[in-house]
Amino acid sequence: MTTEERIASLEANEKNIFHALDETKQDIRVLQELTKAVQKIADRTDNTAALLEKVDKRLAKIERKPAADFDHYKKAFITAAVTGAAGILFGALFSAIL
Repeated sequence: MTTEERIASLEANEKNIFHALDETKQDIRVLQELTKAVQKIADRTDNTAALLEKVDKRLAKIERKPAADFDHYKKAFITAAVTGAAGILFGALFSAIL
């Protein structure tokens, strides 16, 4: 192999190497853009999860509200019934005494 052939071969190899390097640089740019996009998606997912947690807490309060109201009215009814029964008994007792 002559010197000129070696130089031609080396120049061809150099062009191939630089072409491969350019492709690698482009791939790195694409990967960087993809990484940024994935990070944005992760941030939005975190925000959505936080909002969903707030909505879940509010929904739990709304679901418990009717049961809490029912318990309150049930206690009020029992208290009124016991008070009424006690009033009747005391009234009967006082009317029997007098």
